[in-house]
Amino acid sequence: MISKNARTNRLLTLTSLGLLCGLTLGPLQWAHGEVISNGGSDVPSTNILTGDSTEGNLGQRPIEWAGTKSPARGQSFTIPGAGDYTVEGIWVRAKVSEDFSLWTANSLSLKLLGDPDTRSTTSLGDFDYDATGLGTVNVGDWLRLGLDSGVLLSAGTEYSFLLSPGELNTAHRFDVTRQKTSNVYEGGSELNAANLYDRVNWDTDPWGDLDADPSVGTSGSNLFFYIEGVPAVAIPEPSTLVLAGLGLLGLGIFGRHRRKRAA
Repeated sequence: MISKNARTNRLLTLTSLGLLCGLTLGPLQWAHGEVISNGGSDVPSTNILTGDSTEGNLGQRPIEWAGTKSPARGQSFTIPGAGDYTVEGIWVRAKVSEDFSLWTANSLSLKLLGDPDTRSTTSLGDFDYDATGLGTVNVGDWLRLGLDSGVLLSAGTEYSFLLSPGELNTAHRFDVTRQKTSNVYEGGSELNAANLYDRVNWDTDPWGDLDADPSVGTSGSNLFFYIEGVPAVAIPEPSTLVLAGLGLLGLGIFGRHRRKRAA
């Protein structure tokens, strides 16, 4: 027959194991939602992993649907350091005022891709934004394009993103700021559609890397952009959460048992 003390010790052991297994992998990550927002003229500074907004020889790149085809504008980038990061948003700066209330829902799209040097067409994430709620975006405003619950990227690896309009309307155009001076941002370069192309096929090598193809634009230029994110946190498996729950339950039972004994 097992004594009361033995049963108590077993209960404490199981409780400790449950809590240890449940808590060592860290907290759950919550979705941020696929949202586009206007951060105003202040340069983004919270949880910024990489990017550039060096003033100087500035220009612009239009994101617009021309006729039946659409150009993409974008940037390659590298997160410095080591480790994995959950990228939660991408910031770009407006060069020309635009009234987004005249656009339609899902009127702006973003695609996150792999290494542009290998012309990677493997999509790491596809995002559509309803920009109509922004109203008028002024010159110098920073727009944040949220990436749902985030995309896991590794430091030291080059990635790229592309922006494209999601509607056939030549009256709508969003100009993003670019730095025309060479080699300002060392982690990547501006990406630009080498030719007009069908939007539905925009994952079949739709851009030209300006460093590799100067005929597309100024070699070495980059957009005004910032990549926002946080160090990646492991998400507990469902079985781990069950163990943590059992551990908490065990603590409750143990506390009740001690109160009864004290009574």
